[in-house]
Amino acid sequence: MIREEQNLFILDTRNTTYAFRVTQTGHLEHLYYGRKITLDADSAQALFEKHSFAPGNTNVYDNEHTDFSLEDIKLEMSSYGKGDIREPFVELVHADGSLTCDFLYEDHKIIDGKEALKTLPSSYDETGNAKQLTVVLSDKQYNIKLELYYYVYEDCDVISRSARLINESAKTVCVERLMSAQLDFDMQDFSFITFNGAWAREMRRTDVRMTSGRHINSSLTGTSSNRANPFVMLALDNTSEDAGECYGFNLIYSGNHYEAVEVSGYGKTRIVTGINPATFRWRLESGENFEAPEAALSYSHEGYNGLSQNMHRFVREHIVRGEWKKKTRPVLLNSWEAAYFDFTEKKLLSLAKEGKEAGIELFVMDDG
Repeated sequence: MIREEQNLFILDTRNTTYAFRVTQTGHLEHLYYGRKITLDADSAQALFEKHSFAPGNTNVYDNEHTDFSLEDIKLEMSSYGKGDIREPFVELVHADGSLTCDFLYEDHKIIDGKEALKTLPSSYDETGNAKQLTVVLSDKQYNIKLELYYYVYEDCDVISRSARLINESAKTVCVERLMSAQLDFDMQDFSFITFNGAWAREMRRTDVRMTSGRHINSSLTGTSSNRANPFVMLALDNTSEDAGECYGFNLIYSGNHYEAVEVSGYGKTRIVTGINPATFRWRLESGENFEAPEAALSYSHEGYNGLSQNMHRFVREHIVRGEWKKKTRPVLLNSWEAAYFDFTEKKLLSLAKEGKEAGIELFVMDDG
C-alpha cells in the first residue's frame, strides 16, 4: 500500500513501514523504515528532524533556512554542493564545470502495478498487487529532472527502488554517479555484512562493525563477480538467525556494483547501492535520460532467517520467470567434476548416456 498525506509518503508492506516527507525547502527527508507502525500526517511529525540552529561548522542550505544543514538530516537522495558532504546519491558535472546539484520536489504519481525499466532487467508483477510511487525532483538551475521510483511488494515485505535522470536542458551533462537506492538512519553501531571471496571460495561472510567512517563493498571486474556479492546486510547488535533486526539490500544488476556504508560525525548511518562510480562516466545529451538498476530492500525483525525468507519470496515471485517458474527443476549432470577442461566429444557423450540410464534429465557441458 502507498499513501500520500500532506506531502508525507507512507509505504506499507505486510510487516514493514517506510516513510518520508517533503520538507519546507523541497528536499525529501527520510523518516522511518522498519517494523510496521500506524502513521499519518499528524503522528509522523514526531519523526521530523528538529533543529534550533545548524550545528557547528556545517553549511546551511540557504539564508531563509539557517536552522539546519543537509549534512545532519536523513535524506532519500543526496548530492554535493549544498551542505551534505556524505556519500552522495548522484554526482554530475555540468557544462559550466559546476558539480553542484539541487534536486527539489516537483511532483509525484502513484499507480497500481509495476512498470518495467526501459533499458535494464527488473522485477515484475503478475499478481496485480504491486504498487508504484514515482517522485519527480527538479534542479531548476540546470533544467535536469531526477525521478525516484519505489515499488512495493506487500506480500514479500520488499520495497525496491530505482532512479532515472532526464536532461531537459540544451547542454550536455556528465553523469559521474547515479545510485539505485539510499537509506539513512539516525543511529550507528550497525554491523555491515558482506559476502566476499574468490574462485572456489565464494560467499564468505564478513561482518564489519560500523561506528565511524566509511566501508565499501564493490566490484570492478565488469561483472558482479565472486569477489564481492551485490547482496549486503545491515544488522543491529545481537541479531541472530531467528531474532533481531536486520536490513537487506540486493542490486538487480550483473555489472560493476558499489555498496557503501558511512557513519557521519553526527551519528547518522547512510547506505547507498548502485553502479560502481569508479571508472564510470555517462555523457547525457540534451533530451536523453539515464536509468539506474533496480535495488531490492527488505527489513526483518525476525533475524537473518526472516530476511532470507522475504528475499526468497521476492525472487521466486518477481524475478524468476518463464516456463520453469513453478516447475520442479530437472535432475542435472554437470561435466565439470568429471572432465574439467580435459573433455572430448567421446567423453561427453559417454557421460550423457550413462546419466540418462541413471535417470538424469539434463546434461550441461561446463566451461566449454
